Amino acid sequence: MYKKIVVGTDGSASAAVAVDHAIGLAQATGAAVHIVNAYKATTTLASMSPEFVAPDLAGMEKDALRVCEEAAQTARAAGLEAITHTAEGDPADALVKIAEYEDADLIVVGNRGMIGARRFLTGSVPNRVAHHCPCHLLVVHTS
Repeated sequence: MYKKIVVGTDGSASAAVAVDHAIGLAQATGAAVHIVNAYKATTTLASMSPEFVAPDLAGMEKDALRVCEEAAQTARAAGLEAITHTAEGDPADALVKIAEYEDADLIVVGNRGMIGARRFLTGSVPNRVAHHCPCHLLVVHTS
């Protein structure tokens, strides 16, 4: 049924619920799990000042790799093939691009950000993924 499952994580407890669902589905179907963490280099108006220090992208990528590897260890402990991906940029874009590149069958995301006023201001990752998803999408109740 599924051969490649993409799941996003930011290392939070709610993301761990989505990762656990992806792992369970991968065990049931024999799929490989592709674990994704995206990080954003944020800039503000302070970046206009001469004292501005550029974001530490190397440090952000190192943290993203650590988050992915922690989730991958859980998948590997369950006997699965786990591949990690990090990307600088928007998490929803990263999930969609990696799913396209890997020709994934399923993306698994948590529902965090889909309820409450914040979804109107910043949008939610699951909502944006749903609008551009190249494959099946599972939104897991994580709250």
